Amino acid sequence: GEIPIEQQPRRFVQPSSTDAQVRSVRLRHEGDLQLKNLQYGVAARRYEEAIEAAPDLPESYFRLAVAEAARRNFTVAVRNMKLGLQLDADWPATAPKLEDLVGDNLLARTSIKQRVAEWTLENGYDADRLFLLGVLLYLDGDDRNVTMFEAASQLVGMPYYLTAFLQPDAAQGQAEANPGEVPPPVLPPQRPDQDAAVPELNPGALLPPLP
Repeated sequence: GEIPIEQQPRRFVQPSSTDAQVRSVRLRHEGDLQLKNLQYGVAARRYEEAIEAAPDLPESYFRLAVAEAARRNFTVAVRNMKLGLQLDADWPATAPKLEDLVGDNLLARTSIKQRVAEWTLENGYDADRLFLLGVLLYLDGDDRNVTMFEAASQLVGMPYYLTAFLQPDAAQGQAEANPGEVPPPVLPPQRPDQDAAVPELNPGALLPPLP
């Protein structure tokens, strides 16, 4: 079958015009306001319009991924996060905090993470689920994101979207090469209490239950 675009070599996106970029940034800002108001569906539509206006601007993909995760459209969120990292493998270094995206709202942040954690718990051996939960934990300043990314890497190796978080210095060159090629897994040091190659995870236990 056809290879998903996020698994293909880095896309050669035509640079958008200045006018298109201005329109895209305006739409993205509108999406940001809706995201802070927890209007996830409206925010997602604005980000989609921003991407359509200027497909070469990576930030809209990341914002769309967060909005879609909040809407429980998890596979769409994973896909857009990967697409954004194809365009900007250095994004983790400058990524906004989750509270900057959804506002200083602990309940909203916990709710989004809880939804992704519950989805991950349904299949803790799915690298995409571990990856998305890792991203949300990363954006919320939770050091346990590393556990998620390392567990995902034990399943699929070190594709560009994991390298961006685990080995940021090597991420850019890898994204420009072929993100679809999966090298042998890079295993983190095993603790003495770890018998299995993939640690047993209970992502749902990472987060407190919602009140």
